[in-house]
Amino acid sequence: MVSKSLDYDPRTYLLMLLPLFILLSFIRGLKHLAFASSVANFLQTFGLAIVMINLVQDLPPTSSRAPYGSIRTFPLYMGTAIYAFEGIALVLPLQKEMSEPEALGGRLGVLNAGMAIVGCMNTAIGFYGYLKYGDQVAGSITLNLPSTPLYQYCNLIFALAIFLSYAIQYYVPFRIIWQAILAKYELKRRVSRPTRLSMEFALRAVLVTMTSE
Repeated sequence: MVSKSLDYDPRTYLLMLLPLFILLSFIRGLKHLAFASSVANFLQTFGLAIVMINLVQDLPPTSSRAPYGSIRTFPLYMGTAIYAFEGIALVLPLQKEMSEPEALGGRLGVLNAGMAIVGCMNTAIGFYGYLKYGDQVAGSITLNLPSTPLYQYCNLIFALAIFLSYAIQYYVPFRIIWQAILAKYELKRRVSRPTRLSMEFALRAVLVTMTSE
């Protein structure tokens, strides 16, 4: 049970974490962000393993669940599925930074292999989550987990993974915005490098603050 002393408004928690998000956004190199992203992927995999352990226990027969939903909920399903693959926006920047860019494509390339793994994991969680909880399944499967220490730590694991992956998700939109500003105002020609760095870090802090609302 959550202590009342820690039961703050979500915006209060965001405000408390804002300095950490800003510091994380100050990491400029994609190679350095890859380490944080790798740790986040490991944590997410570990958390999903804990979730799956819960989902595969005491499963009802498949005949007890409706085989398909209403056509009215299909757009919601498509939106959720597309959101689950939002990392596709990182493909081009990652390919540019790879030592062997050609390894990204191809039938057994990094992109297809990664999307296949993610697709299988999402399908497994969705299938077993619905099979176990039926219409009572929540928007996030973690909301259906028992209130035991193990599953409470699982929520903490996912929260930490999201925090660590924020910077690499932030990398692409910031780079687009910053490159546009550099080109429009000719900052590389008109402003010294130390001043540009100060402006860049200030913009990073402002955008993180805006997106944390």
